[in-house]
Amino acid sequence: MRIGPIELMVVAFSGLLYLWPIWRICRKAGFPGALSLLAIIPAANTVSITLVGRTDVQLLE
Repeated sequence: MRIGPIELMVVAFSGLLYLWPIWRICRKAGFPGALSLLAIIPAANTVSITLVGRTDVQLLE
């Protein structure tokens, strides 16, 4: 069973669709956007969510 180019494009698109909002949340919270890449790793996902969730965010500036 082989994976074709269409399947790879679907996986890449769904990965971007998953990471894009997390990237924006990290940027708004004052963290680097690359922190959202930790969402792929299960244990690091828990740590990064806790880290971002415990920060004070100034929403109305």
